[in-house]
Amino acid sequence: MLYDDAEPAEELKPLIAGELKGGATRIDERKLLAKARSQWLNTEPIAKEAAPIESLEKIPVFAADDVALYLDALGTGLDVSDVVGTMAPPFDEFFIEFQRVPNQLDMRAWGAHIEAISDEGRIREIHPADNGYPRMIAGLKRKKSVVSIVLRHYSYRFAEQVLNSKLSLKQECEQILTDPTLSISTLSRPVFNQELDKRFVAAGWESQPAVFGEPDQPMARMDFLKDRIGVEVEFGHSSFIGIDMLKFQIGSYSELDKIDVGIYVVTTNKFQKRMTNEVGKNWSGGSLSFEKVCKYLPYFKSAIQVPIYVIGIDLV
Repeated sequence: MLYDDAEPAEELKPLIAGELKGGATRIDERKLLAKARSQWLNTEPIAKEAAPIESLEKIPVFAADDVALYLDALGTGLDVSDVVGTMAPPFDEFFIEFQRVPNQLDMRAWGAHIEAISDEGRIREIHPADNGYPRMIAGLKRKKSVVSIVLRHYSYRFAEQVLNSKLSLKQECEQILTDPTLSISTLSRPVFNQELDKRFVAAGWESQPAVFGEPDQPMARMDFLKDRIGVEVEFGHSSFIGIDMLKFQIGSYSELDKIDVGIYVVTTNKFQKRMTNEVGKNWSGGSLSFEKVCKYLPYFKSAIQVPIYVIGIDLV
């Protein structure tokens, strides 16, 4: 809508006056509305502190994924009268929970914590600028949720069938990787490597066996070995995939003849993203992923003839 001589909306008059003072003869009301909203969002008070998670334990919780999409689109800093005339359901305090709904913080579980406050003194205490009048402040709040490790699999050259002949060792390896005593919130890449090393060694796996050539060189060693099954854990850069595949292949040569099958342990893209964004551990920056291994391993088919069972560590 272009404004010429029609009476403008009251809230736009100050902005229109400023535009006209600057020499404008025609006013685009849509641009003015966008400008007014931007100024309002930058000056109105918004939530700065998340409510303690413990406060959610004794109040009703509602699941409403459609509401999640609506709330995320609104942004922060909302006057309740701009959204609803009556608040429902009729509880003084409640939490609306959303699962797997896109949001600004890329969280799997999140929600809106709603509390009705009518006491003018408390309202002034929360934010003096509200002058004792109730308002609604919308924002994203983290909700404590159970996060656990799950595994994804890719079988190269019938590796799964080979491993199934030693099913107990295959299961032992997977149990180590999904050990519920692993504290996910502490798992930086070095810490995760250390935790896995302790668990594999405790289960009787040989740690850092020499595979070829110079045994003192880290590149010449595999991470774990047991009963002709070699395990390589790779949380590093994507460029290490070639060296890791070479270890498996050389370890299966007739001269060395140490393994019949390899297990390659990496993390998924989702694991890396969630650990970086939600847990605060740096898993970004070119890390090798399960998806990349599944994409590129078939291209090694003429060179890598040993069966390799790829395990992707993921989170749910």
